[in-house]
Amino acid sequence: MQIASLNIVAVSDNPSDVELVAQLLQRAALNPEIRVVDSEKSLRSALQDQLPELIVSDFKLPQFSGLDALLVARDVCPDTPFILVSEVFGEDHVIHALKSGATDYVLKHDLARLAPAVRRALGDAQSALEQRRTLEALRHSELRFRLAASTGDVWDWDIETGLAQISPQWKMRLGYSEEDVENTAEGWLALLEPADRVRVLAAFSAHIRNHVPYDVEYRALAKDGSYRWSHAKGQAVWNAHGRATYMAGSVVDITERKNAEIKVQRLNRVYAVLSGINSLIVRTQNREELFQEACNIAVHAGGFKLAWIGLVDNDSQRVAAVAWSGAGEDYIEHIPMGMRVEQESEYGIVGQSIRKGFTILVQNTAKDERIVLKQQALDRGFASFAVLPLSIAQQSIGVLVLYSEETHFFDDEEVLLLEELANDIAFSLDHLEKAEELNYLAYYDALTGLPNRSLLQDRIRQLTQNNPESSSKMALLWFNVDRFRNVNDTLGRHVGDVLLKLVALRLSEVVGRTNQLARIGADQFGGVLTHCGSPSDVAHFLREKVQPQIDKPFLVEGKELYLLVPMQS
Repeated sequence: MQIASLNIVAVSDNPSDVELVAQLLQRAALNPEIRVVDSEKSLRSALQDQLPELIVSDFKLPQFSGLDALLVARDVCPDTPFILVSEVFGEDHVIHALKSGATDYVLKHDLARLAPAVRRALGDAQSALEQRRTLEALRHSELRFRLAASTGDVWDWDIETGLAQISPQWKMRLGYSEEDVENTAEGWLALLEPADRVRVLAAFSAHIRNHVPYDVEYRALAKDGSYRWSHAKGQAVWNAHGRATYMAGSVVDITERKNAEIKVQRLNRVYAVLSGINSLIVRTQNREELFQEACNIAVHAGGFKLAWIGLVDNDSQRVAAVAWSGAGEDYIEHIPMGMRVEQESEYGIVGQSIRKGFTILVQNTAKDERIVLKQQALDRGFASFAVLPLSIAQQSIGVLVLYSEETHFFDDEEVLLLEELANDIAFSLDHLEKAEELNYLAYYDALTGLPNRSLLQDRIRQLTQNNPESSSKMALLWFNVDRFRNVNDTLGRHVGDVLLKLVALRLSEVVGRTNQLARIGADQFGGVLTHCGSPSDVAHFLREKVQPQIDKPFLVEGKELYLLVPMQS
């Protein structure tokens, strides 16, 4: 039988002996390729570089014996045939060598027996290899049958070659044919979601190196672009040297169960946000606190990457962010916030949601063509987001925007809850504004914006209580617009209202701070002067400062009106 080449490591310090061995094996058509070593270090190095098919060793070397070489060989490559060559063998040496794992021995004066011994050793090694493979295959088959008896499809993996048997049913559930996915570990791993791939490889490593049970859940990319969940278990087979050579396991599709779990988790997060903000609404009396705490709750309790609230500025026809929480303040300032359709560069999803008054969802930022800041959003982990309008009396006054790190986070149930949340925030804002308005009307005149009689009295009381000495230097003023009713009767109440606003404006300009000037009746104004000096100083102030302002004509709807305003102090 002609052998293409025979990779041999020769342990010898005698080049002549090595040359003779090479010639004998060449004549026997064994075509030897021999590497020569003469020490333990050089032997280990040669075996590490490339495992040989045969080791031939002198029995005795000056610093290194054949039995020493045999121990190294059995440690590094126990299945490689090992033949000892010596001038003479004692019976004890022969028995010890064979018990230690030597395949055969040949005397130097009978080297004609070397080639037959080599052929027999190679044949025995091949038979032993085939026997081991058969035994390994049986073990693999038994393992696969045990796994097949459990639920799920069976897979296996030859760790040394990388070849794998991927379940056809698993491929089919993902929409692939048998030929679409290569039956290798690499072909299977390529389908795994990137983050899950890292976890699966870590689980493989822990199982193979530390015998930790292999039990993982992962997502695999289906042919239609979606991901399906699988639950896999496996068991490796280790050889006599502790090296994992084979692994098999079962895999079950758990997509429906996993999606249900994820949905429950998402709903729980949204419910936590809804509960937290409703609790906030009950206790807050400040709109700034309402907005900021609502954003904080959405991020910390709801797990959103970013939450922000914006209100409409009617003058600029833009939305202004008034509160935010999470990662992305620098992102918010670049979002298109315009509300005018004709301004294409500024009119985006936010403006559309407010103008149309309904929620806009972006379920996959990477694939949504409407997103202007796509890469910036993806860099911050914004995989999906929702723009929810805040409406009062069917009028959109702002938006609540929530960003998730998961694609397709917002399904119908989540959207309904979040819209309820946005409505609650808008309701609370409306309530706070009405409360502020009622509080304002309790102390201020709605027409002129001046304090009313109650607030003026409260100011006087504060001035006298906080600093009683200042009351001797305080003057109370009283202004009455004579014949004001004639203006209402002849020119109309709307003219009278405009006239009163103008009077209030002129008085404010000369008297000073509006919180010390008040409208105390239909056509009456009052005020307080502090640190005013003597009564003559007050009279001088009224005559020289206030009266000239009132004597000037008031222009209302193209008509000049002159008033008589008696002043008392």
